[in-house]
Amino acid sequence: MQDTKEQPSHTNTTKEELKAATQVYSNDINNTSPPPDNTKSNTILIVLISMLLMMMSARFLFRRKLKKLEQKGPETLNRQKLIRDDIDQLIVNLQDISRENIAKLDNKIRVLNQLVIEADMKVKELTLLLKTTQNGAISPTKTERNSNPRPINPLHEKVFKCADNGMDVITICSETGLEKGEVELILSMRQLNQ
Repeated sequence: MQDTKEQPSHTNTTKEELKAATQVYSNDINNTSPPPDNTKSNTILIVLISMLLMMMSARFLFRRKLKKLEQKGPETLNRQKLIRDDIDQLIVNLQDISRENIAKLDNKIRVLNQLVIEADMKVKELTLLLKTTQNGAISPTKTERNSNPRPINPLHEKVFKCADNGMDVITICSETGLEKGEVELILSMRQLNQ
């Protein structure tokens, strides 16, 4: 008995079909932008969740141990209550620090997302400008570009108003809740746009 294998139908494609498929694929790649990188935010979220789980399991084990010690005697019980109060205070402090860090990370993520949006808009403007100059069209003047301003982030407006009122960077940070580097970045972006 002879064993015969059928060749798959996709092996019979011609060179022209392969070239056309490659062209379509390369056009798709050129027309799409890569998705945003969320690995850092996912990693931070995983770390925070694991910290919370560790705190909860430590507290559970501690309470179990405390019940066993309550059966041993009053001296041990008083000492354990002091330790329990210290551990509870440490847990509260750790939770406060975690909330502060999460808030800072959320602010930074929001600012970075805004910067990505602005960068995408600049890329589109530059692509359009490049196409018009390649076609021999006259590039828009500065007044024409400024006649269609893009929307401004309300947080950026608040930073600009504070800077216009003569506030220094540290005062602006306390007013807006942003970090010093973020405020400096926003003000430098304003200078570049002007």
